[in-house]
Amino acid sequence: MVRVPATRTLENSLRRVGFVHVAGVDEVGRGCLAGPVVAAAVLLHPDRHIPGVCDSKLVPSVKREQLYERIVRGAVAWAVAAASIVAKVTRDRQMLELHGRDPRYGFDRHKGYATADHLEAVARFGYSDVHRRSFRPSTLFDTID
Repeated sequence: MVRVPATRTLENSLRRVGFVHVAGVDEVGRGCLAGPVVAAAVLLHPDRHIPGVCDSKLVPSVKREQLYERIVRGAVAWAVAAASIVAKVTRDRQMLELHGRDPRYGFDRHKGYATADHLEAVARFGYSDVHRRSFRPSTLFDTID
């Protein structure tokens, strides 16, 4: 999938036809083997610009944390990009907490995604309480069952 810079084109178009508030909504964690799926909805003021806001996958972790603080402080009306950062940082923080409870799986490194290290840890230690049983990429788990 080609990633494009975050713009306000959609939000501006919706405002021109009468929408007052436009929420950006995004989720992270759908493709992970463990941990939560986190969704965020964000409203930012239409006149407020936050430099650096774009798809969270394109923003380094340290920068996402900085943007998260700015977004949460000023949230009241624009963008899916802002929501993606809020969702990603929220989920990453949860995965770091889970790593603290059980470091064998390396959640601090892969945040629950299906990396080779993560699959190896699951093969070695079995499923933890946070590994998905119903909502999971089953083809990945089939290789280690």
